[in-house]
Amino acid sequence: RRLRLVEEGRHDIEFLTQLSHVRLAGRYLGGANSLVQAVTELGGGYWVLTPMRDDRGFTILVNRGFVPQERKAEFQQEGGAGAPAAVDGRLRSSEPGGGFLRSNDPAANRWYSRDVA
Repeated sequence: RRLRLVEEGRHDIEFLTQLSHVRLAGRYLGGANSLVQAVTELGGGYWVLTPMRDDRGFTILVNRGFVPQERKAEFQQEGGAGAPAAVDGRLRSSEPGGGFLRSNDPAANRWYSRDVA
């Protein structure tokens, strides 16, 4: 499956999804972290997703790691805004609709799956 990223005024760029290796240099967008509820071998908590924009204007959500439930407040707002950063990782497709038992609730900023729509 391919994911098409469209930049206004430029040609489409396609990436293979799930396990596609990507490198991106850009800047994190501040105050825009999303916390996706997760359960890992470390217990319950959240994946911290922060949008990063490159010099061409593409924005990609970056999974910056897992935080336990008790540290949620530390990661709800600050996203390392403005500082140059580089990411080397895997591009994954959107998972609209939510998790197995719960639906995403964007109005309440409650996320149970990756939904970039």
